Amino acid sequence: MGHYYILLVPFLAVLSSIALDTVWESLTFKFRRRPLANLIGVLMISVVLLTMGWPLRRKIWLPPAQLAQRLYHENMFFLSPDIARRVAAMTKPESPVFVAGSEPQILYYAKRRSPTRFVIMYPLTIPTPMAEPYQEETIAALAKNPPQVMVFSRIPKSWAMQPESPQLLMSYLTGLLKSGRYQVLGGWNKDQQDFIENSISNSPKLDSYDFFLLKKKEDWGS
Repeated sequence: MGHYYILLVPFLAVLSSIALDTVWESLTFKFRRRPLANLIGVLMISVVLLTMGWPLRRKIWLPPAQLAQRLYHENMFFLSPDIARRVAAMTKPESPVFVAGSEPQILYYAKRRSPTRFVIMYPLTIPTPMAEPYQEETIAALAKNPPQVMVFSRIPKSWAMQPESPQLLMSYLTGLLKSGRYQVLGGWNKDQQDFIENSISNSPKLDSYDFFLLKKKEDWGS
């Protein structure tokens, strides 16, 4: 959850620097011996850096993909670049792509736009007076501009569904799946991170995926 506060980090860094500088100046005035004050200042900074870095000692040198997997294993952000590459290869730059879930990074990596203004699902699922109108707006946008490709996330944290959450959008998406308008191409899961193709010879159930990929059938038009 710490990434929600990342915008505060520059300001906290400035305040910390001012505090350390103030303490160092006080030490210089107190001891009147600059070498000793410098030594104490270096020790203080070392303690601060060690305190910050020690909890991350096993993570800080990891490659980005492994670090994302270690920090956000439940959200599985480490799958996003591969999902985005496949989405980009299947669509034109102007083609709308709908990500059913709160995974806007997939759209960013793929350089594609959503057919709806909602690139995360939380405003639609957290029980508020606006949740149902937002779901109706999303359904209308999908009906008006059907995406050629959809990525469906089955990760609970990607939806944050609650007992009181409106079910209009989920019912609509379920209806699309049952209608045959979209073909399930395959998906990804945390145990087998490579794309698992869904074919006649290999037709796993959707609940075996953490993400699955849908493509609109050509005979349904636009």
